[in-house]
Amino acid sequence: MLDSLEQLERLAARQQGVTEVLDDGVRRLRAEGASWAQVAELVGMTRQAAWEHWADSSAARRRRRR
Repeated sequence: MLDSLEQLERLAARQQGVTEVLDDGVRRLRAEGASWAQVAELVGMTRQAAWEHWADSSAARRRRRR
């Protein structure tokens, strides 16, 4: 069981790393002018789902930069 827990912990850490890279990539694409439809197609979800997933965090970051 300990081996399974350690393996799960490593997988969760990898997932967190991938999530951070993906989030950064979406932010960069949007800053470069990519549409939500383009982002959605790249990540394999609907435009609405991509917007719901990333739009709030992007807007919050823009407000903090002002």
